[in-house]
Amino acid sequence: MRIIELDDNTIYIDDESFKCQIEEDKDIYLGLICEAFDLREIDSRFDDDPYPVVVETQIVVAPRSLDSNYLKRANEGENFELNNDGIKVYVSYRYSGGVPVNMESIKSSVTCDVDSEVRTQKHRLYGEIKVRHFRTVADALKYAKTVYKHNAQAVFGLIGFYLDRTLNLIGTTGWDIINLQANNVEYM
Repeated sequence: MRIIELDDNTIYIDDESFKCQIEEDKDIYLGLICEAFDLREIDSRFDDDPYPVVVETQIVVAPRSLDSNYLKRANEGENFELNNDGIKVYVSYRYSGGVPVNMESIKSSVTCDVDSEVRTQKHRLYGEIKVRHFRTVADALKYAKTVYKHNAQAVFGLIGFYLDRTLNLIGTTGWDIINLQANNVEYM
């Protein structure tokens, strides 16, 4: 399993076992993006919150399975040199995002010594969900590199469950996002 730091608040995790199939006998390799957000930068309601940082996690297509035409389109106007896996993932993720997954729905015995707090929040599609809050971005990424990295194995073991879910009110599923990134197939 490897971890690539994409920027100061975003990491990418992948493994040879993280894959799915859209077409029979063609593996699409996948990865997990963990992006930490300091909510104080977005909303003043969090200015006095002792735990203002959250991590959003999304499933994306791994660099080795990204469609070259999709990557060219995603890189238009950016003009990054697509010469390493970190840049490829960064360009793809910034262009089309990924498939959201709530890592707090996965329970395991792995722990991390950072100070955090789990809160229940309402989600417009999924009802109540658990969201872990952290004191700092560094704490959030340390937790992601320890716990979410380990728990990702369970997510990718049940990948069909996560990709089958509806992502928005027009009916887009995770399969649509994966098909866009891996095969350059538009879903809108």
